[in-house]
Amino acid sequence: PSCIRACVPDFPPAERRTPCMNPRAMARILSPADRLSMLVLASFLALTLARDPRAFETAGLIVAVGALLVAIALWGARSPIGRTAHAFLSPYASVALLFELSGRVVAAVAAPNWDARLAAIDARDFSRLAAAWRGALGRPAWLTDAAGLAYVSFYAFPLAVGLGIFLHRARREFEDFAFVTMAAFFLPYAGYVLMPASGPRDAVSLAGAHVAQTAHAFVSAVELNGYDAFPSGHTAVALVVAALGARAFPKWTPLLALVAGSIVFSTVYLAYHYVVDRSEE
Repeated sequence: PSCIRACVPDFPPAERRTPCMNPRAMARILSPADRLSMLVLASFLALTLARDPRAFETAGLIVAVGALLVAIALWGARSPIGRTAHAFLSPYASVALLFELSGRVVAAVAAPNWDARLAAIDARDFSRLAAAWRGALGRPAWLTDAAGLAYVSFYAFPLAVGLGIFLHRARREFEDFAFVTMAAFFLPYAGYVLMPASGPRDAVSLAGAHVAQTAHAFVSAVELNGYDAFPSGHTAVALVVAALGARAFPKWTPLLALVAGSIVFSTVYLAYHYVVDRSEE
């Protein structure tokens, strides 16, 4: 049976003759966000195999993620539940899965580590700013805990704003939000692969800040790519989400700016990023 006929019954008969493989049929099923994910996956696959032709496990995982995203898109064309899953959950699953895959691509590409160079730029050009930023208000425990909460709020921020747009705005507006937000996530991935850096994570102490310590343990557990310092995805995505959210819901602009600003502050205060990581955004 033709899954294309079942998924999109208004296709002309000539477009149904190769089930699930007709390029024009698939083009109608895949959203712009899906195509962006496929482009990134193809780049990951090409980079991995170019540097290590025997990296079969990583290549297989990349192909499997691509197949999963296509399956979600096909499900989205067949049922209302699938349509919601494809529209709302698929972009966020793509971001998470591709981030985790980026760690494997970093290992395969084996580009030189950039920590020493970034630290040198910070010391030369931003030493006073870095010291003032990381030592803000004398680093009281309450501020460090607040920064820890702000840092992990990054994972919920796009979801919360995206859900609001999904529920209260036009579907096209949500699709634009998903595409632009995904692009903001994916662009730093290129830096992670080509200029890997772990950040100055030992530059500060979290002693006495139990919430921040828990947040740090959570980040360490869920982020399998430990070379994601340059450039700062937290900064790029937080600012993009705040801007798009403010355009959709102008009255929430102050709150969105506060959340984005606190996320940006936490990146250097908690020493996940160099100051120069911010300036590249």
